Amino acid sequence: MGHQSGDNLLIAAAGRMKKAIRENDTVIRIGGDEFVLILSGFKSKEELIVLLNRILEMLATPFMFEGQRVSLSASCGATIFPEDDSSISDLITHADAAMYVAKAKGKNTWVIHANQDNGNKTAGLVSLRNTLK
Repeated sequence: MGHQSGDNLLIAAAGRMKKAIRENDTVIRIGGDEFVLILSGFKSKEELIVLLNRILEMLATPFMFEGQRVSLSASCGATIFPEDDSSISDLITHADAAMYVAKAKGKNTWVIHANQDNGNKTAGLVSLRNTLK
């Protein structure tokens, strides 16, 4: 699979993520196979967890791409604002660090940055890395 084909597959993956999230949420490709998702309006941490699991499930479903069945795995790291009361840059850094912890745990998993509690959540920031199998 060439570079352009890989890009097209990542565009298809972004499309699946957009289908998994809500209308007011955002998917941003920040480079390579990394995406940032800006999610808002959670009433609980559990709502974020349900959404993270839905994203991973949708990405784990094989793609039919250029006549081939292609599987992706993903690692998600999340942080929650305002509990993680940091600058935008630090929020991305925290979500990215959590994503690397998730990646070390194995494929198709997520980790929420450790500064979180179980109170009301107004926004989540998710860093996501896709890996071609």
